[in-house]
Parts: sequence; structure tokens; C-alpha cells
Amino acid sequence: MGYRSEVAIGIRLNNSKVNWETFVTECKARHPLAFNNEDLCFDIFNERKIMAFTQYGLKWYPDSKDVQAFMGVINVAKEYNDQHELDVFDIAYVRVGEEPDDVEVDYTGNGYEMFEPYTNIGGDLYDELYGGK
Repeated sequence: MGYRSEVAIGIRLNNSKVNWETFVTECKARHPLAFNNEDLCFDIFNERKIMAFTQYGLKWYPDSKDVQAFMGVINVAKEYNDQHELDVFDIAYVRVGEEPDDVEVDYTGNGYEMFEPYTNIGGDLYDELYGGK
């Protein structure tokens, strides 16, 4: 089966200096794999000016073309922030691996409000006693 991760990415426009539709169009043109995959793609909520991706059980390796596409979209949002010299986008990137200490978090602006890592208790005894709940 291999090593798996849970991943969440959120990008939210919080400033009217940027046209949302232009940003989405640029992201799709520069990183089409992040939008054209049936199983792994950003959800776009135009009315709320939010782009989000959440998935668990992923093989999330930095050299994967899909992963590079998703990270590329994050970089486009960061480029916009740099161009405007302020956080026109709040950005959240959270990846939780199978090991307790394998957590990556990268927030820009108020990105921490969108997604955060968490831990829980599990194991064979837990499942036996509580039915995996």
C-alpha cells in the first residue's frame, strides 16, 4: 500500500485589489493538473472566492507531478501577495503523514483559520474496545 498522507490546501481572497476570476484563470493555465484530475482537484467556490483541496490516503511525494501542480497553485497565490506587498490571499497548506511527527504546516495571512492539523488516539485495543469510533 505504501506511505499515505492527509492533505488540505486552502486559498482565500481577502482583498479586492485582485480579480478572483483572473487569478483562477491564471492558476488553471499554469498548473492544469491541479484542476483537471477527476479524483484530485481543487474545488473552486467562486461566490466565496475560495479554492480548497482536501484528501486523505494520498501518496504525497514532492517529485510527483500532481503534488508539484498543487504546490504551484500555492506559489501563484504567494506571488500575488508579493506583487501587492500584502496578504491579498490567505493560504493554508497542511499535510499529516502516518507517523506522529510527520506534519507540515505553512500558513500565509490568516490561513491558520482554514485548516489545522490534529491528532487522535487509535490502535488495535482502541478499535476492540470502542469499535474504531
